[in-house]
Amino acid sequence: RRKTRMATSNKNYRQVYISKVQQNNTSNEEDDISSFCQFLPTKVILKRPRTNLTKSFDSFDGYFQSNDYANNGCGIQGGIQSALDKSINVLLWRFGLKPDVAGGEEFIFGNIDLVQHVLKNIYQYQKDNSNFPCSNAATMSLEYSLSHTAIPGDETDRVFDCLASATGKSPLLSKIRQHEDGTFYMEGQSEVIIEDEINAEFVLEQAKLGMRMIRKNNSIVKRWHHLTQITVYKEDVDSGDMIVQKIQILNVCPAERPTKSSAATTTKTVCKSKPGKRAARPAKKVKPKEDRTLKAFHRIIDSLAQQNSHKPFRDSKLTRLIAKSMDSGAYNIAIVHVGNCGYDEVNMMMEFAAKLKSIPGETSKLSPEAVISNRAKSIEESERKVELLANKVGMEHERDGVLVLKAATVQLDMDSPLDLVELQRALCRYESLQIDPLSVLKRNSTEWFSSCK
Repeated sequence: RRKTRMATSNKNYRQVYISKVQQNNTSNEEDDISSFCQFLPTKVILKRPRTNLTKSFDSFDGYFQSNDYANNGCGIQGGIQSALDKSINVLLWRFGLKPDVAGGEEFIFGNIDLVQHVLKNIYQYQKDNSNFPCSNAATMSLEYSLSHTAIPGDETDRVFDCLASATGKSPLLSKIRQHEDGTFYMEGQSEVIIEDEINAEFVLEQAKLGMRMIRKNNSIVKRWHHLTQITVYKEDVDSGDMIVQKIQILNVCPAERPTKSSAATTTKTVCKSKPGKRAARPAKKVKPKEDRTLKAFHRIIDSLAQQNSHKPFRDSKLTRLIAKSMDSGAYNIAIVHVGNCGYDEVNMMMEFAAKLKSIPGETSKLSPEAVISNRAKSIEESERKVELLANKVGMEHERDGVLVLKAATVQLDMDSPLDLVELQRALCRYESLQIDPLSVLKRNSTEWFSSCK
């Protein structure tokens, strides 16, 4: 009942769940979760191995007994269903997914079961569309797309498209752009419309194959962050009202544990020289590679928890991609997998999740309600603005009631008046609105599936 009240409240929906399954049977005390982690009904207690130091974390919503999402998916189902009803963005954090022992490779797609469960919620929502906040709910058209990106856990700020290898394109995405509503996106990223569960499973398998090729070409990188994004397009066919909602699943790779070999590389070594010869210079310190994205996460969470006016979302590309889901009244749900991690990793993940849960809902400046856009009305407003500015500068803009003026025909120089500059911007806006983004997305999705076959 408490979870139901939280899901239906108007405040930010922030929950933390814990999964305590352990796949690796190891005798090392630092890797045995039962030796340092104690689960209680209302809190989790961590005890540092070979010491008496303890640390407790309160106010978590519960823990799961298995990594299998079929057993624990009901825990966050209320939050996802409530977000779909209100058309609010959702950001699902996953911490602590470790390498698959049987396959010997990183458990990069622990998100597959979670994605499939989210899609089932969307399918169920499609059957019952009574909560669609547009003029006529009976004429709602629902489309949803899937994309997957991978970000190396190092000092570089690179983003790779896992679906690009299916079409033969380069997976490296270099340019990040921003929509008019403030959301960021990677230019050239593959976004595929999925129609049913079979299509979704096929797209995820292609993303998995693409990730294997990316890892093969970047064998130096051992740690990866993964962002799976499901975009829901809700459109009223009669009125043209559209709502775009994003459900993002972020798999955060924990920080590397210090080893003896890495610790040895960070110490200075003084070389002895023979008498009468110049002493050799000491070896320089070799600093380990820092995870730029992980540090940006900590800075943003601290800024949101302290309610600072400046939030450093631009510190990395991944933080910009999820900025709208962290600072616009969206639902944030964290799942912490502690079964395969040592004390240091569990402590870091629990502290991160505790900070995430402590963020107050009042920090958001934007309303968490759905933002409805109408492309037809925007075209009419843009056309009226073009006519007004064209009349001011004295340029012919229409023939037989049709707008013929183009942005390329407006030439600007250093002495151009401000109205002429505004006219060129209005024309660019008008021409961009002529392109239906949903139809372009459908055409690109058809080409993607044909290239895969």
